[in-house]
Parts: sequence; C-alpha cells; structure tokens
Amino acid sequence: MPQNAKAFMVRYNLGLACSSADQPVAALEQFKIAKRLMDEQNIRDGAIHNSLGWAYLQSGDVKNALAQFRLAREPALYGKLTELMKRQVDNNLAMAEAGLHSRRLALVSR
Repeated sequence: MPQNAKAFMVRYNLGLACSSADQPVAALEQFKIAKRLMDEQNIRDGAIHNSLGWAYLQSGDVKNALAQFRLAREPALYGKLTELMKRQVDNNLAMAEAGLHSRRLALVSR
C-alpha cells in the first residue's frame, strides 16, 4: 500500500474513533484531512462523504451534513458502496432532512 493510502486510512480511522467517542470537531478535522488526501490521489468514495456528513450532523451543522450525504448519493459513488453502507447513507440523509424540516417548523411556529 502506498504511503499516501496509509495516511488516508490512518486519518479516516482516527475520524471514526473521534466520531464514536462523540468528539465531532476532532472527527471533522480528521475526515477533512482524509478527504484531502483522497482528492490528491484522485480517489472517490462515498463512504468519506457519509462519515463527514455524520460528523457534521453530530456537531449540529445540518446544512453541511445534507450536502455530504447528497454527495454520497451521487450515482457514481453510491453504486460502489456496499448494501450496508447504502442503507447507512440513506438513513443518515433521511435523519438530516428530518432535522432540517423540524428546525424550519420550529422557526415558523415562533
């Protein structure tokens, strides 16, 4: 495995660990670094968008979470995901959309 690929996996796994430990700011930082390393290697993978989206959702940034989940749903990326990851992306996108909808309702009802 090339050194850059190892660096990507290290950052991605650190992001997963931070996310699991309910540290969304640290998770976002690690996932953004992993994404940059992937971009440098011209690697496109919907899983990074799902993970970034989840970290944004954990931090309360629904708008950016939605953008990342929608990127993961792009046909070229989505088609390469496992069935389990597709279900996770779809579930996460639905949760983010519901969160955005409930925030809008809360603003309207004020």
